[in-house]
Amino acid sequence: MASHARNRSSRILVSHLRDNDEFAALFDKNPDAVATYDTQGRALAANAAAVQMLGYRNHELLGESFAEHIAPECLEAANQSFRAALEGSPQQAQTVFVDCNGKRIDVHVTLCPVVRDGKVYKVHGIAQDITALRAAQQSLAHNEERFRSFFEQNPEPMSQFDQSETIVRANSAMEALFGVGHGELNGRRISDFIAPEGLEQFNSSFSKIASGEWMESNGVVVDARGRRFSCHVRVVPIVQGGIIEGFHCYCRDTTEELRMRRAHEEHEERLRSLYDLAASSHAHSAEQIDAALAFGKRSLAMDHAFVMEVTGKEFHVRTARSAGAFQAGAIVPFDEALSRFAFFMPAALGVEDAAADSRFRDASSVKACYPGYIGARIVVDGIPFGVLAFMSDTARAQPFDPADLEFVELMAALVGSAIGREKQERKLAALAYYDALTGLPNRVLLEEHLSKALAGAQRSKRLVAVHACDLDGFKDVNDTYGHAAGDEVLQETALRMRRAVRGVDTVARTGGDEFVIVQPEVSNLHDAERLARRLIGEMNAPMIVEGRSTHVGLSVGYCLYPTDAMDMETLLKCADQALYRAKRGGRARVSSYTLKTA
Repeated sequence: MASHARNRSSRILVSHLRDNDEFAALFDKNPDAVATYDTQGRALAANAAAVQMLGYRNHELLGESFAEHIAPECLEAANQSFRAALEGSPQQAQTVFVDCNGKRIDVHVTLCPVVRDGKVYKVHGIAQDITALRAAQQSLAHNEERFRSFFEQNPEPMSQFDQSETIVRANSAMEALFGVGHGELNGRRISDFIAPEGLEQFNSSFSKIASGEWMESNGVVVDARGRRFSCHVRVVPIVQGGIIEGFHCYCRDTTEELRMRRAHEEHEERLRSLYDLAASSHAHSAEQIDAALAFGKRSLAMDHAFVMEVTGKEFHVRTARSAGAFQAGAIVPFDEALSRFAFFMPAALGVEDAAADSRFRDASSVKACYPGYIGARIVVDGIPFGVLAFMSDTARAQPFDPADLEFVELMAALVGSAIGREKQERKLAALAYYDALTGLPNRVLLEEHLSKALAGAQRSKRLVAVHACDLDGFKDVNDTYGHAAGDEVLQETALRMRRAVRGVDTVARTGGDEFVIVQPEVSNLHDAERLARRLIGEMNAPMIVEGRSTHVGLSVGYCLYPTDAMDMETLLKCADQALYRAKRGGRARVSSYTLKTA
């Protein structure tokens, strides 16, 4: 019996020693800091990891209270945990150690009470350095806060939805975009806000993003109030561990952007058309101006278009594209026209509603026939000419934008160029067809008018008279008073001849003191004779030349179509021969080629 008891005690001792060896290995080799404390909290033992963590030698820790290594703000909680462990309850907590150099260490502590005979007589403490973990947690929390702030405060509308297209959360910008209150988008399907015509495209795109692709597109969406607007949408998958957990959706209202883009494209197209119109300088100036007015009306959506020339204290409507009261030839008092403001402005003037525009509230004299108005000053050869004006029957709902004003300014420049070219054309025509001194048609225009008169007479079976005229005593005026006086005589002669003829007759200067008159629609020889004598009568009155009274006479020879000749050249020769006979017979004589008499 005694032998059996000794054997049992021996087995218990061996087992106890083995347990002590295993504990010692676990204690010493543990990578975490391990220390054993008595019931007063004093260190009985510490492993190498604990010594290294706190920066002490092993013997320096023994007998030290754990409280010596706890950060002040954590001490109360640490004491509470230690007291709970002494009562037999294992404890876990996070606290802060302070090493021998004052460095703070975030740790996770486990307190394990050791019981003997039903009573706790010491406590094992295990501390794991979680500084890196705590930093990672703080970084994660910081990043989460940053993202939350980015999401919530982002002025760009953002939302998150899951695989079932259900919105999980949306920021305030997204809620404002779709016209709902806080949280009202949550639980709604993203497809609820897609315009019907875009659903097929959305479903096709969603199948792609569900497989991990990101998607970007433009379309039309409908907000909670039913308002349709253009939107740019970008959807990005949220991937965690290779698994798609949901999607972030970014939206941007592009309605205004598209409107501005369309306006820019329309403006560019308008300018191209205007440049094409300007390039058609080979066209007649009047046709080019009329085309410009039509194009301007159409481009600006206006009802009337005018080119208004300033003449003294009036606006003269030179060209009109209008079904209203003002037509070409109309006269508008300068002080009563809205265009007077545009005439004095360096840039174009746009008025949406003249009656309501504060700029003209004090201009009581303005009688605006049309409420909507846009106009710009026309300058011709560096001199203000008038105004290019477009008007509408009703007030405009939208104001004119800068592109409209620029367009009208360019169009006014085009019209001014066309008018300038027209003036130049008239000057060139005057040089080509009119006598510079008297303003009478020259021989070129005479032949053109005579040709037309002969063609008309052939159709109407009427006569045409051709009168050749020559001044009597003109050489004496030149020799006595000089060429300047002679020029005065020729100019006065032109005036008197115009007074003597009808509007359908042509008076031409063919050279020196020689003139030819074409008299169409003559009934008989006596009509021609009467005109010839009327011309002589006009010239019988004395002229004042160089302040002196001077008499210059006139001799006339005429012939008839078709009595004397059938063609223009022969008719002119016949008239010259008749004039020669008249001159030979004396001063102020009439000779008819038909009668062969003086």
